[in-house]
Amino acid sequence: MSENKVFFYGRVGNQSQLEAGKKAWLFLRMPHAQPETLLIKWKRLQDKAMELGYKVVDTTIVTGSDELSKAAISYIVENNDPKNGAKVIFTLTGHDLSRDLKTAQEIVEVITQGGMVYRSADESHVMLDIHDPVGAVLSAIISGAEDYPGEDGDLDEDGDLDDDIMDDEGLVFSM
Repeated sequence: MSENKVFFYGRVGNQSQLEAGKKAWLFLRMPHAQPETLLIKWKRLQDKAMELGYKVVDTTIVTGSDELSKAAISYIVENNDPKNGAKVIFTLTGHDLSRDLKTAQEIVEVITQGGMVYRSADESHVMLDIHDPVGAVLSAIISGAEDYPGEDGDLDEDGDLDDDIMDDEGLVFSM
């Protein structure tokens, strides 16, 4: 009698499918209070969360600056019940956290350190999470760019960039 061998391969398509059914805290920030626009964005955020299978447990809407986003996210993380509360903070886009990339990454780090996960409908969360390979590379590029050029230590006595910063072919990058 011959022996039949079976090979099984199973796969879940993407992170959103893995997170279906998770509890989410919806977060929306707008720089200015415009009621009509706010209602449209709010409806899109709710629809997208439901489409991805999230169970909405709470909502925060902020109108104003990035600083208000930082404060609101900190409040959410500190007051979320880790056992029965939201596992995910969900936005339409990373711009709901901040228009400044570094600030948005800092806010995502607050979320991560608080034991929650950040997700966005436009999937920009990949760039904002410094623990994700894409986010880590982007963070390294941003950090490197902050120190370049023009820091006093980068200039020689003539006021030109030091040779270890720039060679004949342009900038020298190292990781």
